[in-house]
Amino acid sequence: MLPEVGRFRGISQPPILRPPAPSAPVVTRSKPSSKKPHGERDERRQRILACVDTIPAGRIATYGAVARWAGLPRHARLVGRILGSLPPGTAVPWHRVVNASGAISARPGPSPARQRRRLLAEGVPVSPRGRVDLERFGLDDPDRPPELPRTRIRFPLAPLPLLPQTAGT
Repeated sequence: MLPEVGRFRGISQPPILRPPAPSAPVVTRSKPSSKKPHGERDERRQRILACVDTIPAGRIATYGAVARWAGLPRHARLVGRILGSLPPGTAVPWHRVVNASGAISARPGPSPARQRRRLLAEGVPVSPRGRVDLERFGLDDPDRPPELPRTRIRFPLAPLPLLPQTAGT
């Protein structure tokens, strides 16, 4: 049996929906916190800073490469956030880290000019637009931290043994 026209679940008029009054408390569901425990955050920070410490003078690395070396692939923004939060006068060579296109990242304050001066002092030329030649001054292998030797294991190519033929095949 079909409901009568104009009826809403047995009610002659549909309920009037109004927004809650401004004085009524708004109840929202909060998502579980995605923040990491302090110990884990400190460990990630220490790994990132240790990797930045290994970049030799006169060489540069990208934020993404530092993240990969620290075991945090796809966390380039975290590297930038940690380096950006360092206090002035820190011993960590933060100025040797540039963005993926080899440019000094634009940010407010005197940091870009300071980064440019420090790179020039180490012999790394910086273009007027703030770019550094990654091919020439970037680390040889951005997937391998500088402290690890670049070794290749070569296996001799030997012919594969032939499988014995059976009578049925």
